[in-house]
Order: sequence, then C-alpha cells, then structure tokens
Amino acid sequence: MNTFEKIGQQGDVIISAANPFPEGTKVSIKRNMYVIAKGETTGHLHGIMVEDGIDMITVGDTIYMKNDHPVIIEHDEHNPIEIPKGVWQFDIVREYDHFAEEARKVRD
Repeated sequence: MNTFEKIGQQGDVIISAANPFPEGTKVSIKRNMYVIAKGETTGHLHGIMVEDGIDMITVGDTIYMKNDHPVIIEHDEHNPIEIPKGVWQFDIVREYDHFAEEARKVRD
C-alpha cells in the first residue's frame, strides 16, 4: 500500500491518505463505533461512528477506511479530528527499544 500524506495524529493513531482501498477483514464494532485502537490501560478507544457511506477493513496491523463523506475520529482523552472524504489508513505509532532491539506499538 502506498501512503501519500499524514493528515493527522490522535494520541498513538496516525492517519494518512492511502490508495487503493485493499481487500481485508471487517473492523470490529463496539459502542456503535468502528474501533481503530483500544487503550491498553484506560479502556478508552479511538473510534468512528458506524454509519452509511463508510467501509472499514483491517489488513495485518493496518486499518483502512473508504468514506464518501467527512467523518470524525473520537477518543475520550483527545480532541476529535475530522477526516475528509477519501481513502485513509490508520497506523499505531511505534517506538524502538535499543536494548531489546525490537520495535513495539506505543500504548495510549
């Protein structure tokens, strides 16, 4: 997949333009929201309300969304971000532990 531009970041979630929209598995839904990422300690989640005109799938660790109208990604502890119509991918920030010589997802 090609990432063209980062349009925003909400906590540990990075939002980037993507193209094309791939085949994948449907994203889980909780509290009538597509779950982008779950908080490891607080139970909060980064999510987008389920509504018509949004297709959201996961491929490996990356979530892709195709939306035919602007949508809002929400989280209890971060400002909401409006995402314009388009094809987008959501990734989790990673940090590198030089002592363990491994990369891991940042926990929100």
